[in-house]
Amino acid sequence: MVFYYSVRAFCNFLRIFVCRLKSYGLENIPKEGSFILASNHTSYLDAMAIPMVCPRRLCFLSRENLFERPILGPFLKGLGCLPIKRDGFDIRAIRVILEKLAQGTPILLYPEGTRHKEKQTIKAGIGLLAAKSGKPVIPIFVKGADDVLPPGAKWLKYGTIEVHFGPALTIQSGEDIQVFTQKVMNRIYTMVT
Repeated sequence: MVFYYSVRAFCNFLRIFVCRLKSYGLENIPKEGSFILASNHTSYLDAMAIPMVCPRRLCFLSRENLFERPILGPFLKGLGCLPIKRDGFDIRAIRVILEKLAQGTPILLYPEGTRHKEKQTIKAGIGLLAAKSGKPVIPIFVKGADDVLPPGAKWLKYGTIEVHFGPALTIQSGEDIQVFTQKVMNRIYTMVT
């Protein structure tokens, strides 16, 4: 836990030289208990910007092969990241996420998986996790991270990153998980115009 907050403080110091970071809707973050954060994903900076502004300590997922890298692997473990297979359905990761949620740990997920600029077709993972855990899903829209660090870029450009937290969505009894997942994604992409 100390490592997590130390890294967050260090990143907050570094961002002074890299970007302006603004947050909106923090009142939508529960002060206690677990929940699922579902965000769009356009840049590696998303994974830094959201924890830097969220008042709660988060657990998030990273590609399994990143944990094999000498420096990055231990760093991700220290932050409490969970490894996930990029291809296919990772039942082990689903079980671990449900355990973390049951323990009261908020989880940050990117329903579309990899980074991209446009809205993508998605699988029903968020709906499945919401149904199995009974936890609310808080949609997030991150704006500007791909301008500061676009996919494939080697250098950062100074700019503004905005993190918008929307009101929680809860899956209803008997609601189709794919329909709920699409509802979450629609909310993410209509929060900011």
